[in-house]
This record gives sequence, structure tokens and C-alpha cells, in this order.
Amino acid sequence: MTLNTGGALPPTKRDIEHTVEMLLGQELPTKRILELMPFPPSMVRKYVQSVQSRLAHTRLMSAADAVAESKMTVAQAAKEFGVDETRLKEHTSGTKRGRRKGIAEMKSMLSLKYRGYSGSTAHVFKQLFEQLEDGEVSAKTVSDVVAHVQHLNKRAARTLKGWEDRLNAKIANGS
Repeated sequence: MTLNTGGALPPTKRDIEHTVEMLLGQELPTKRILELMPFPPSMVRKYVQSVQSRLAHTRLMSAADAVAESKMTVAQAAKEFGVDETRLKEHTSGTKRGRRKGIAEMKSMLSLKYRGYSGSTAHVFKQLFEQLEDGEVSAKTVSDVVAHVQHLNKRAARTLKGWEDRLNAKIANGS
């Protein structure tokens, strides 16, 4: 047997994930986990999100297996494993909804793009506020980003107004 003369090794990624998983298993809120872990809050948040995502995926796969083996209905499995019934149905059916055509398809595409833009913007601001809380960026930096997004939205509104004006001109001309 050899002695560990170098002392304890730092925790591995798997060690940290296991600890976070155990804390989540005790139903501790994320805020409390941030306080307990000896790492920067932004790093712990990433581990918490990663573990939560992995656990949700595992629950979905377990529910899908239960349905596939005819042990449960989709509704029973969703309730038992704590997953969204719609997601479980989509996963077990293996089919996607049919394509929309024409105007409905265009509106749907625009909705998806706007939702994506909105989600991306929200993600950027969430990161900025986490960095602000951790002292990694200044309030001025966050304010500059807010001003930039406002500028982009004003520019998009002007562009939309131009399209609306063109439509109104066409309607007025009877075309």
C-alpha cells in the first residue's frame, strides 16, 4: 500500500455532478446549492442545469421504456416518472407533426424565429446578470447591452413600419 503524500486530489467533474445530484435529490433549491458549493456561482449553476437536464432525460427514457414494454399507458408513465405527457407521446410515436402550407407556414416560421430571437436575448441577459452578480462585469456594461438591444428593436420596428406603409399604399391604389 502506498501513501498519498500529495494530499487529496481536487474533485473531478463527475464528483461535482454527483454532489449536485445528491443535493437535488434532497430537493434543495438551486440557491441553497449555490451557497453550499465552494465554486463560483456561475459554475455551479451550469452543473445544476446539466444534472437537471440529464435527470429529466433519464426520466423520459424510463417512461418511454415503460410504455414500449406495455407496462403502462403514456398518461400513467408520464405521471409516474414526472415527465410531460406531450413530450412522452412525441418521443414514443417517433413521428413529427405534418408541415403547414402557405400563409400559416410563413406565420409559423416567423413565430419560431421571433421566439428564437427572444430566447437568445433572454439567455444573453441571464448570463449578463449572473456575471454582474458575480462581479465579472459592471452595471455599465449591462446597460450598454440593454441600449444596444433597444437600438436593434427600434430598427426592426422601422423596417416593419416600412413594410406596413408599402402595404397601405398598395391597398390605397387598389392593387
